[in-house]
Amino acid sequence: MNRCGYSIKGLRKRGNVYRHVRVYEWDLYTLNAMFVINSHDELKDLIADTKKRIVNIRKNNTQMISAFDTAVTEGRVYGEVCDDGLLVYVSQNTFTDVYYYWKRDALLPIITGIVKPVISCTVRAGSADDEEKFLLSSGFELYRTNVQVKAEIKSKYTDNIYSSDYAVITKDTKEYYDQAAALWEEYLDQFDVPFEHLHPNDNHHLICAVNQNNKVIGVHWWQNHGRTSEGRHTAVSADCRKKGIASSLIKQWLCDAGSAGALNAETWICTENCNSLHVYSRAGFTMNQRIAKQYTPSNY
Repeated sequence: MNRCGYSIKGLRKRGNVYRHVRVYEWDLYTLNAMFVINSHDELKDLIADTKKRIVNIRKNNTQMISAFDTAVTEGRVYGEVCDDGLLVYVSQNTFTDVYYYWKRDALLPIITGIVKPVISCTVRAGSADDEEKFLLSSGFELYRTNVQVKAEIKSKYTDNIYSSDYAVITKDTKEYYDQAAALWEEYLDQFDVPFEHLHPNDNHHLICAVNQNNKVIGVHWWQNHGRTSEGRHTAVSADCRKKGIASSLIKQWLCDAGSAGALNAETWICTENCNSLHVYSRAGFTMNQRIAKQYTPSNY
């Protein structure tokens, strides 16, 4: 890619003339200018081109490209082609996930013009963490560390849980999502809940603890990926804690996920969240050596 931001990919040289062979849509993007990524194939081509022009590359994305499809369809994925690599931004409304495909011996640029940028990196416990050195040198700082915990799903039944103070029910309607979003905004970290988890979806499920007035006082989100169930965003209203609500939500999740075919369950917990670590430990979850670290710009 030349300094003007145009690629000669798709051009074949004959004598002193470049003959047009094929020009991709992204060949006309201006260098260091953010643009909307409009399709799965466009993102795939951008990543492939970056890997071709920069041989020794580093990246923080471990997902398949299809994981971006929903956000791409909703117009929430942006790209920025730079001399030293590619930056991909996924807007989560209140924050922005940043993914890099970057030249190994170059530092990231200062990221501006987006809402609350956050970079996530996953490592194995005890392994070398080259990305942390790279990000710290690039002007980022560690925001928090999360550990993944897993459990085997043994029970497979769907009876709802009741107590004298609340009922635990599965409710995936907009009304309950709106109440869940309010709990998450009040009690969870600012980078916890992606945009697509805030709205009803055929593959996403809410388990809610409701009081006698049918008000949501606790919530847990989950979805199955084949034989593994991913649980997220357990939250309980402050005035309703120490009543076993979080444990009931987790138990119901394991029941529902197991009935839907999952054999194992997993979630992420901040290392500083001792209460959640304790609740999940009592529910049979153990750490599996995967660690996810989140970084924000030092000037954030």
